Amino acid sequence: MLLYQITVRTGRFEVIKQSVASLTDDRRLQTLLIAFSFGAFLEGAAGFGAPVAISAGMLVGLGFDPYYAAGLCLIANTAPVAFGSIGIPLITASQVTGVDLHALSQMVGRQLPLLSLLVPFYLVALMAGRRGLRDVWPAALVSGGTFAIAQCLTANYLGPMLPDIISSVVSILALVLLLRVWHPAQSFRFASEPQQTTRPVALPLGKALAAWAPFLILTLMVGSWGVKSVQALVDQVTMRVPVPGLDGAIANSGHGARDRRGVPLQLARRVGHGGVPRRAALGGRRRCRAGGWLRRWRSTRASSSRGRWRRSRRSSRSRMSAARPA
Repeated sequence: MLLYQITVRTGRFEVIKQSVASLTDDRRLQTLLIAFSFGAFLEGAAGFGAPVAISAGMLVGLGFDPYYAAGLCLIANTAPVAFGSIGIPLITASQVTGVDLHALSQMVGRQLPLLSLLVPFYLVALMAGRRGLRDVWPAALVSGGTFAIAQCLTANYLGPMLPDIISSVVSILALVLLLRVWHPAQSFRFASEPQQTTRPVALPLGKALAAWAPFLILTLMVGSWGVKSVQALVDQVTMRVPVPGLDGAIANSGHGARDRRGVPLQLARRVGHGGVPRRAALGGRRRCRAGGWLRRWRSTRASSSRGRWRRSRRSSRSRMSAARPA
């Protein structure tokens, strides 16, 4: 968010939007570049809502409807969210369950690329339908395919901190190179906006690089942080400040240990004996008691309804007999 504010206040954000618009005026390709690829980069570097907010703001600046842009960015964010914020979801899951972090990264890195490959196709089909997807399927394949391959390789060999950043950079570069030699036969724009007759002028390379420089520096910094030798060097000068009232309040004994069933001890202590969560067990008892009360209430209601039906039938018979002539 700090880099975003810097680019906005210095006027470089408008240059970034112009650089994207100069590549293509097709709304489908702009969505792939910004919502999918650049949004994945922001998810890997920041996370916590920043990717959708910044990417949707860029799309709105290019002429998208605000709600429509937010919906597209939310859908595109499904591909990189597992490795978001430099891998915090998987790092936290590893610390809580005791599962090896690299093994967990490999598990996710072998399942998520399939979704990453399909998300660009779904975004384009959602915007323009099947006919619109047929026009730009090479771009969707390049965008999703390069992202999925880089995500799989990075998660399996480098760990959970860099897949989003490396995959998004590879996807952006691959799509930019494709747009140098290929363009769709017909540019897609929304029905509420006129067809653009002139293509935006390409910006000078130095001006575009200066606008993208903060994000490029962030990529280099985060990428170097993922190298173990750099981590060891940074740990030597890192100061750890204990927070009173919080430091040591969470027990971490038995981390990584497992019981005879292979369940991590931390998880076994939370769920109770037999692998059944205590709350679930209590909930089961409560449900049984509630079921007994429900059956008794239904039987009482049925008996009372039968009693009312009998009384009404007797009263109707007595009225009929009284109305008969002697």
